Amino acid sequence: PTSASFRNPPHFVSHIVNKDNLGEKNVRDAMYETDAVLDHYIFHDNTAPFLCHRIMQRFGLSNPSPRYVKECTKAFRSGKYAVSDEISFGSEEYGSLEATIAAVLLDKEATDEAISQDMSHGSLREPILKVMHLLRSQNYEAVIPVSPTGLPMARDYHLRLWKMNLKIGQSPYEFPTVFSWFLPEFVADVGPTLDAKLVSPEALVSTMPNTLGILNGMFSLIKY
Repeated sequence: PTSASFRNPPHFVSHIVNKDNLGEKNVRDAMYETDAVLDHYIFHDNTAPFLCHRIMQRFGLSNPSPRYVKECTKAFRSGKYAVSDEISFGSEEYGSLEATIAAVLLDKEATDEAISQDMSHGSLREPILKVMHLLRSQNYEAVIPVSPTGLPMARDYHLRLWKMNLKIGQSPYEFPTVFSWFLPEFVADVGPTLDAKLVSPEALVSTMPNTLGILNGMFSLIKY
């Protein structure tokens, strides 16, 4: 006898079947086990706050408050987010993304102008979004080459976005890993955010070469 135990004990699928030719190797049982695993992930206590926090970061709030995350978590679990007695969002089912996104976008932490004056509020803008916003402000319209054949077609475009990650740190469809361009928990190793222990995911690609690259590219875009 021992006091040791597995936190997540291994499970081995048996090839033994019963008289009806059913067993763990049966497709039905495999589906049952897969559903059980997915349910375990979806209904885990950490799933709702984890998703809320990540969604908030992608909507421009790198350091959401615990209260903000809690309100979003409640909306995710209950499937409903009420703005007033008359207006609400969601299907009232667990995991409703309608209720979750409404909680993210309509909460006072996302809409109150007074909170936006806090220096720790918001997030850095991603390099590729800076370029896209500049193009929109200039009313840029793409011109498609007459004969797009192979990679040299990029020379016929008015604007080249090919391999921008080598110049500004980001480019469309060029993710270095499945975890995107930056880590959601990244804290810059210098500056006030380090002392305040504030995360700044986008700062991971805001190196000096990338910063100079995007500045040179923006000035060139406007000038030429």
